[in-house]
Amino acid sequence: MFQQDAQMPVADYSSAPLTGHPVRTDACRISRRRETRPMSDAAELFGELPPFRPHMLLRSGHAQTLAATWCGQPKWEEQARQHLVLLPDADRIVLHEDLPSDRSAVNGSVKPAVLMLHGLGGCHRSPYMRWIGRKLNQSGFTTYRMDMRNCGAATGLSRFPYHAGRSDDIESAVRYIVQHCGQKQIIVTGFSLGGSILLNYLGTRPQDLAGEVLGGVAVCPPLRLEMCVTSIRRSLWGAYDRHFRRWLTRLVLAQIEQGTLATPPDRLALSRCRSLKEFDELYTAPAAGFGTADSYYSQCSCGDRLKAIRRPTLILTAADDPMVPAEQFEPFAGEQHLAVHVAEGGGHLGFLGRAGDDNDWRWMDWRVVDAVKRLAAASSRSRAAG
Repeated sequence: MFQQDAQMPVADYSSAPLTGHPVRTDACRISRRRETRPMSDAAELFGELPPFRPHMLLRSGHAQTLAATWCGQPKWEEQARQHLVLLPDADRIVLHEDLPSDRSAVNGSVKPAVLMLHGLGGCHRSPYMRWIGRKLNQSGFTTYRMDMRNCGAATGLSRFPYHAGRSDDIESAVRYIVQHCGQKQIIVTGFSLGGSILLNYLGTRPQDLAGEVLGGVAVCPPLRLEMCVTSIRRSLWGAYDRHFRRWLTRLVLAQIEQGTLATPPDRLALSRCRSLKEFDELYTAPAAGFGTADSYYSQCSCGDRLKAIRRPTLILTAADDPMVPAEQFEPFAGEQHLAVHVAEGGGHLGFLGRAGDDNDWRWMDWRVVDAVKRLAAASSRSRAAG
């Protein structure tokens, strides 16, 4: 029932040129914009992030992106408790609950729980989910790594696909954690497509957001789906596009064989898909009720909802991300409830830094942990103030 995280094909791409968007000092440009306006509340809460210095052998965005996949899987055994969550449409997702490393801190603990959302092609076993989850557990937080529809341990449990607009699934997970696990406060973290779903969740109906949700952390989230799909197709001679398209095609073909899909696509047409957008046109968009891929991208791109967010949220991305162009984030620097940090390197969910900068070389992990700690501390101060 467990599904390993999808792996990128092994090849030497470290010296490949960026064909999508050139590396630029977007972090510096955003900082200059801040000089002309007061620092946002969220930027003050999260503070100034330390600069990312790439590992000496991983200087390009592609090298960072691929290295994080090749050498990233932790060796420890899974010991999480599984929770099966029934969704309103009768599909199901799975939450993997990991308690703090110091079990004596669980009883009477007032620290928020952390809900973690994986990206496209990922699951609860994705390396970044496990590494960051472990660091959060060691810092005293209970974590819930979520398997979205038909991912990981939830494979075969849903008739409909997950996509960038599935913010209601987060709401179902939050409600479950509050009602069945006794958690009073929740911080949500999302990675890649999971970050996009998180931002949609925070910005779609901010007035109706669960009071238990303190804020969020989104890493490398696609804000404009059409732009990101184009960048994926153009980068690295189409390698990323082929990877996602082949993985998704195999997944849906297996589900057609099992007879679990509500609206299965034509098998032959699916096997002939030549791009991620073609896959979305053939399956994701019609199966989720959007009709066309263009309509799906337009309705589910979270960029239009960022200004509506009312909970403190950190967005972390990289100027050399080969899948998520950094210029998407420029209009949102200085928003009151958003802190946007564009590191000058790091690739897509890579951020493998130099020894000595942090306790290990996973710069992204420590920034997420620090952001969660700051959100928890702000909540604690607010409660103490009455």
